Amino acid sequence: MSDEARQLWQEVFDLRAQRRSRSRRGPKLPFPSEPEMEQLARLLSLDESKIHRFSGSMNGIIWDAHALHSFYGQRHKPTDVVEHVSDVLKAARNLQNELRALHGSNAAAQSACDLIDYGLVSAVPKGDRLLASDYLRLLNIFVKTGISAEREAKSYSKRGRRKGAGGNLAFDRMIEDLIMSARARGKAWTLSWNAYEKKFEGTILEAVTILRPYLPSSGFFPKGELGRAIRHVRDKLSAHIEGG
Repeated sequence: MSDEARQLWQEVFDLRAQRRSRSRRGPKLPFPSEPEMEQLARLLSLDESKIHRFSGSMNGIIWDAHALHSFYGQRHKPTDVVEHVSDVLKAARNLQNELRALHGSNAAAQSACDLIDYGLVSAVPKGDRLLASDYLRLLNIFVKTGISAEREAKSYSKRGRRKGAGGNLAFDRMIEDLIMSARARGKAWTLSWNAYEKKFEGTILEAVTILRPYLPSSGFFPKGELGRAIRHVRDKLSAHIEGG
């Protein structure tokens, strides 16, 4: 992974942490202690100066695991994901077309655009102001990535779940987030099969063991061998990254 890609992933995790701190509701969750966070950091050989931000990422992964498990673990079907993504994409395309029409050459469209821009500028603080043209630019990006997300959702729906997959999609996402959090810092968890002792070993297994008391307990973890499930998620993610 390039330095630029690592930096972008770090920004993703930081932005998620900021959004979560503003929007969390409901009961407080327990998080790993400072010694446990230091132990996790040592598994990745992180510098002591980076432990604070790393701890924020780990806490965020725990929050996401609980939030996603409440959905994926209880009432989720792959076809539901396709439907949600398609609905959002349809609405985005509709708004995209309306905003494009605002930037037409006729006087009525220009006057409407002027009024909307005035409302946007007057409604938000100076540093956060955007014009209709800015929202159109963002929508163009949103629609492009939405098409990719819809394609991925449909692909997952057709594939189904193979033997050795994780406990549910929330578990898979948790493992993916652990892997990407390490990659964003130029590090990597280890996982290998010990043929002599006939078991999986590695730092990611140790990390999940430390995090396990803070993760959902019912139906979150796979019923089979944990190392095999982690390897399945890791290999699927690696294939996706390399293919992208």
